[in-house]
Amino acid sequence: MTATGATIILRHWWAPMPQGLLASPAENTTWYATTRIWSDTDGEADCWIGFHDFSRSHASLPPIAGAWDNRGSNIRVNGALIPPPAWESAGKTITLETPYSNEGYAYRPPTKVMLRKGWNIVEIKAPVATFKGRDWQNPVKWMFTFVPCRD
Repeated sequence: MTATGATIILRHWWAPMPQGLLASPAENTTWYATTRIWSDTDGEADCWIGFHDFSRSHASLPPIAGAWDNRGSNIRVNGALIPPPAWESAGKTITLETPYSNEGYAYRPPTKVMLRKGWNIVEIKAPVATFKGRDWQNPVKWMFTFVPCRD
């Protein structure tokens, strides 16, 4: 299957309407995505990386410490695992009045990713155990984002 975009929603949290990329998503499934990015030089590149879209219309919980999300997703570039940020709100109680800190990629500094000169292979692992959210405020958002920042 081929998908194009910066954010890929495998199954929309309001499914079945609207529909995500997968016509028949299934629980206890892992999808893998790969892409290549070119670099003219060896060195660090800034990338937007995320596995969840946060909403304060409900009290979305932050990821657990040391993980990109609460489903076990990860990303590798040239075989090297890219660690998630140190979440400022991991393990904290969230309310509708809790401001975001660094949970979403759009409001934190980009992740530094080491690239080699030439083609670089990006591999994303996106598992899902269930489509039943913890509660109504925490729907399962089965998705991922990877965007190299360009000058």
